[in-house]
Amino acid sequence: MKNVLVKDIMVSQVYKAHPYMTVEEVIELLLNKSVSGVPITDVDDKVLSVVSQTDLIKIAAKHGIDEQLNHYMKFLKPAQDLICVQRMDSFATLFKKFITTPVRRIIVIDNSMKLQGIVTRKQVLHTFYLTHSKP
Repeated sequence: MKNVLVKDIMVSQVYKAHPYMTVEEVIELLLNKSVSGVPITDVDDKVLSVVSQTDLIKIAAKHGIDEQLNHYMKFLKPAQDLICVQRMDSFATLFKKFITTPVRRIIVIDNSMKLQGIVTRKQVLHTFYLTHSKP
């Protein structure tokens, strides 16, 4: 367990939204890919925020679904406030973040906030189980 790093369990191919996508397009992305939220990145893959199903329900209820996501970025958590890890962080560091914050996913970034991957609660639970289950 102590040798497991974030890079060992993260998913590198991440579904993501962009600020120029409409709210409708982001809803379609979440529904079609069966995910509960995605990072929002700029054209250089720098993480700007995260948008969840709950965020989209609130935006749709108040404003509709036709406008671009960038109109609603002020309602979403800014990148500097997101719970993130880096590829070389330990599993223990990642695990602690999941048990101390109510998040479904943690974004993996590099030093310049560029998206590297994502880790979900399911992946963490699976890794914990594999390293602690009896043979």
